[in-house]
Amino acid sequence: MGQHIRKIYEDQGLVEDFLSRWDEDSPIINFRANFVTKDGAPRPVLIFSTAQAEGGSVNNTRCFVFNDPEPSRARDTISAFGWPA
Repeated sequence: MGQHIRKIYEDQGLVEDFLSRWDEDSPIINFRANFVTKDGAPRPVLIFSTAQAEGGSVNNTRCFVFNDPEPSRARDTISAFGWPA
């Protein structure tokens, strides 16, 4: 995509969650979120992502993002993982 993930996610709390999960080598699987399109509209997506992290630094990521086939379903939140929002 060529953009930093902070620019493409609608919910910035999710971005921070993703970054911390990657540092812990925790995968993100079947996660519903919204990307922000060029015109600023939300785009419902499903995310599958893993990262290779070392010493608090992410070396690389593998991320697959699909159009959500059920866009009317609620988006996931940080609390979906049991963490406070």
